[in-house]
Parts: sequence; C-alpha cells; structure tokens
Amino acid sequence: MALSLRINSHGRPPLAAGRAIRENAGSHAAASAPFNRRKDLYSVKTTITDMLGIEHPIIQGGMHFVGYAEMAAAVSNAGGLGIITGLTQRTLADLANEIRRCQAMTSKPIGVNLTFLPTVSTPDYPGYIQAVIDDGVKVVETAGNNLAQWLPMLHDASIKVTHNAPQGAIR
Repeated sequence: MALSLRINSHGRPPLAAGRAIRENAGSHAAASAPFNRRKDLYSVKTTITDMLGIEHPIIQGGMHFVGYAEMAAAVSNAGGLGIITGLTQRTLADLANEIRRCQAMTSKPIGVNLTFLPTVSTPDYPGYIQAVIDDGVKVVETAGNNLAQWLPMLHDASIKVTHNAPQGAIR
C-alpha cells in the first residue's frame, strides 16, 4: 500500500493525511513514513536531528553581519539549529553576550560559527572557543582552513563540530 501526501497552500499535508497515517499505523507505508508522531506530525527524524537535538534537519549556517541572536533564536524556535556568527562579534565579551542573548530567546539548541581564514590579524580563536565552552554551546559550525589544531579543545568540551568544505574540495 503506497501513501502519497498532497501539500496544501501552507506547505503541509491536509489534516486528513495525518489521520490516514495514524489510522494505518500498522501498514508498511505508514511505518516507513518519515514523520515523527511523538512530537509533531510534521517533524522529520534523522541522524542529524537526533545528534543535535533539533526537530527538523535544518542548520542555519554562519552569515557574517547577519547571524545575530535574533536570527539564531528564530531558526532554533522553528525547530532547526540557529547559528550565531562568531567573528561578527568584535570581542570575546561581545560573543559571550550574544550567546546569552540568544539563550534568553530560546530554550532550544543553538550553535556558533567560527570561520578559520588566513588574515593579517588572526582573531583570538582560543578565546572565541573558550567563550563558546563557557556559555554551554554544544555545536560549532566551522568553515575555512584546516581546523585540526582546534578540534581537541572543542571535543574535550563535548562540543559537536560540523565543517563546511568549499565546493569542489571533496573529490
């Protein structure tokens, strides 16, 4: 028995589809449906959602001069993983304050983006990482250069690390 869902103008299946899934819970199609019936009929459960403690497999990503507490909290409150862009914060105190502001806006998981790029004036990466650790952030998204020298500090604090590889870097 195949189960197909029609999407309405709100981007969701009509309520009748939810009833059909619940009524056919014993059928193969309903059992293999990607919906998480425990929290929300429309949540998708994946390895990433379980690992990061989020409802939907959506990770905001770092965005310089945009990834502030308001955006990160909005994404996290919507069920994804909101990300504060670490290097948008000029000082370590600014980053710590932004993390706390975000935590005040959501009880859901948030992350911090750290971009490791060659620069004339290298940021205080150990200080940024310590601010993340001190404020209890459990996910760091990284981009740029090899972050091998920073991984031990992050992993020792039980922080999950995702890394964005540039297009074409993986062959």
